[in-house]
Formats: sequence, C-alpha cells, structure tokens
Amino acid sequence: MTLNKITLLAGASLLIFGTAANAQLAPETLTQDSIRILNDECPSTGCMNFTSEASARASLQALANSLNSQSSTTQKQNRGRGLAQGQQNNEPQVVYLAFGSADPTFNVFVNGVPFAGGVFPDYVYTQDDRDTIQARMEADYAEYNFVFTQTEPSQGDFSTIRIGDNDANPIDLAGGILFGRADNIDFGNDTRSDSAFADASFWQLLAELDANFGTQNLATFLNLPFALDADGVEFFRRLAVVNQSANTAAHELGHILGLRHHDSFGAPGDGLPPARDPGEFLPVVDLDQDALETLSHIMASGASAGLALNSPPFVDRFFSERSAVKLAINERTRSISEDAAMVNGGKLTLNKVVGGNPLLSGENSGGKLDIRTALVDGAMDELDDVDSYTIKARAGEIFNAEMISRTDRNNDLPVFFSKLALKQVQADGSAVEVISNQVMFEGREPLIFDFTIPADGEYILEVSAPDLVPVAQDVYVSLADFGLTPFRVGSYEMLAYVVEGKPGKNK
Repeated sequence: MTLNKITLLAGASLLIFGTAANAQLAPETLTQDSIRILNDECPSTGCMNFTSEASARASLQALANSLNSQSSTTQKQNRGRGLAQGQQNNEPQVVYLAFGSADPTFNVFVNGVPFAGGVFPDYVYTQDDRDTIQARMEADYAEYNFVFTQTEPSQGDFSTIRIGDNDANPIDLAGGILFGRADNIDFGNDTRSDSAFADASFWQLLAELDANFGTQNLATFLNLPFALDADGVEFFRRLAVVNQSANTAAHELGHILGLRHHDSFGAPGDGLPPARDPGEFLPVVDLDQDALETLSHIMASGASAGLALNSPPFVDRFFSERSAVKLAINERTRSISEDAAMVNGGKLTLNKVVGGNPLLSGENSGGKLDIRTALVDGAMDELDDVDSYTIKARAGEIFNAEMISRTDRNNDLPVFFSKLALKQVQADGSAVEVISNQVMFEGREPLIFDFTIPADGEYILEVSAPDLVPVAQDVYVSLADFGLTPFRVGSYEMLAYVVEGKPGKNK
C-alpha cells in the first residue's frame, strides 16, 4: 500500500484524495495510490513546518496576521489546575461514549461534487459493537482511574467521545477525511469535560461501494490478498469500523488528556521511528531511528509514525512508556512553581511518580516502569527572560524535556516561540550546552528527545524565548520582523522526565 505525506487536525487523521480533475471519478477508480495523509496537530495557527526560508517567512507572516488580530496581553495569569486528577479531585475521570449521529446518513463529495450518488447510510453500531469498543477502551486505560459509560451522566464533569458522529464531518475525497479530532490537548487533564469524535465512515463508504457497485475497495484498502464476496464485505465492514473506532477513540481521548503523537515513540532510547528524520529537529540532533515499537502504540499516527492506513482496523494498540509518564502525572502531579524553584536556587529533583505499565509487548513490557519527573509552572515574564533549572543526572540515563504552552488551549497566555537547552556543569562551574531544541517535526513547542546523559553530575535546563527562530540548519529569522515580539512572553509548563523499564511483576 502506497501512502504519501500525512497531516492530523488536533489529533485527527486526514486523508486527501486526488485533485480537482478527479471530481467525476467513478467508485472503481478509488485507489490507494490516490491517497495522501496530511497532519496538523495545531489547526488554529498551523504547525509551521518550514521547507524553506521563503515558506518560513510566509508562514510567520500568516501567523502574525492571525495573532495580531486577537487581543494580547503580557500579564501573568494562573492556569487554574483545580480539576486535574490528583489536584483536589481524586474521583475517576468519567468518559461518556456517545454512539451514532442524529442524521442516519453521511455525504461524500469530490471538490464539492457528489461522489457515486453522494449520500450513504451510516454504519449502525449494534450493542455488541458498542460493548466491544467500550471493553477495548477500558483495557487501554485499565492502569488509570477511568470509568466508561454508554449512558450520558446526569450530573458531574465527564468527557464525551462521539463515536460515529459524522454530521459535521462530511467526506470530501479531495478536501479531507477526518477519522477523529480532539477539542484540546489538555496536559494535566485540567478540564474534565473535554470532548472528541471518532468516525470510521471511510470504511463504511468503501463497503457500500463494494456492496452497490461490485468493487473491491475494502480488500484494496485493507491490503487483503483475496477478493471479498458479499459475506466477506459484511465481515470486514464490521471489523474495520469497530476496530478503527476503538483505536481512534482511545487516541483522541489520549489527546484530551494531554498526550501528543511523539508520546507514541518507543521504546525510550531507541530514538525516532523510521518515518521521522533527525533533521526535522532544529538544531539538528543525533538520533537513532530504531523505535520500531512505535507502530504498536495508541498515540501513533500516519503523519508522526508512518502508521499504515490498514493498521487501525487490524491492530489493537496500547499506550507507550512516554504516554504512561503523562497519564501518571495526570493522577499524581507533583509540580513546582517557578518562584518556588528559584527560592531553592533553581534546583529541581526528578521525583518518582507511581504509575502502571500499559505495555502489552516490547522491551519494557511485563515489568514495572520507573518514572521520574520534574514539572514546573513558569512564565516568560519579559523579553529575553531566561529561566534556569538545575538537575542531577546519571550517565546513560535517557533524558527528555518538553514545553507545554501553545499546544494546550487551557493556557490563556501561551508562549508561541520558545527554546529548551540542556547545559552540562563543568568542574570550574561553567556550563556547556550539550543539546537544545526550538523546532521539532510537529508544531513549534521545543522538545529535548532521547538525550543520553554523558556523565554523572549537574545539568542546567534553560527555558527561553529568543527573537531568532531557526527555519533550517543554521538559518534564522527575526520574530521582530513580523511583529511577533509580544508572543515571546507568556506562561508555560516544562516537563522533564526519565522513564525506564524494571524487571518484576507489573502490579
């Protein structure tokens, strides 16, 4: 199966078919080679993944036009974490699974022109389908404090996953097919009432085309080595819709709990999956591309990990080590304010966080996960502010750190351009930078990824928001040129962690 470039809309897989010239295509001309998968985890302002200095300048200007049309302030604000799990609320996170849509049909177009009649019946989720999907999600989240229900709660906070909801999401084969989308990437689970949708209507469409036009679209797109008769179409229709729904629903729920696509990469220490290039990090980093376990993990997507289109219908995925870090933090957060850290001389301790091990296979499955984290609530209070935090680390540890600011819509005053740098403290007290990041492959929140600590000792983790932003290796542009200076100021959360597998029983 040939898949080209991929994009995701706030956690949604988006398929693009053909061009305007394909508007009159017949059902039998729907082919794998016509499909591109695009990725956009930041739909409101764009991921700004630059391919050249010219494209970078165009993207920055578009961003400036968008942001400057909104009111901005540099006043420091509190983020209000009172609803986070483990933050004055230890009740289970309730998740309501809402099946179906109000309209029993969905529409299909190519560039606005109805495709093969244009109207198709929704897939009808049987009670067995619903129970199967709920059981799959309960198993995915079994290590954490969740309750799933198919009955809408009459009181209290709850998240909603709309499964099979396509009323506001018609398929346009030239404009995009969304398998799912999350309202927010809510790191810390600050809001317990976020929602998302998961829609497997693409597979329903293929089955309807096969049933009504005698095509073999399901067999083609599922990469089956055999043709399907009528009974086969019905069997694989259900298999594809139910499994896609379960995997996508778990993925989108992960987003509204704060997980991102790079949280699927694993195992820690294996670097990137082959679909990702170290050159997509600026400055460029030295990383292996051995993270083959990534494709088994819930937060993998086609865009981020090279996940094949036919994988969700066949593979029951599970959470990775990196996802386990954030899910454990949601329930047992131990954060420190920037001010408190400064009182302690800027020293941070990577504290142990108790959390389960959700891995069903891989090098760290079957035992415990040793999760140690430091989480800081901070702010860039003024231009050229630099926040410095000192940690102790051991040689050989796989260290990760990331900023959470712009990607979390609960942050009313995000920093749009930031940098993370790790410096090694020398014997004479000076500090030498060993790694830094301003841009990574998906979005513009910096990520220090899978850095192997070279020696025991102290390291300084610096948070800043410089004027110069890299658009290619050793090529920088000035934010001031685009009127984006005010967006170098704002609040952030900075997460640093080490996660390692340990032998022994999981419980």
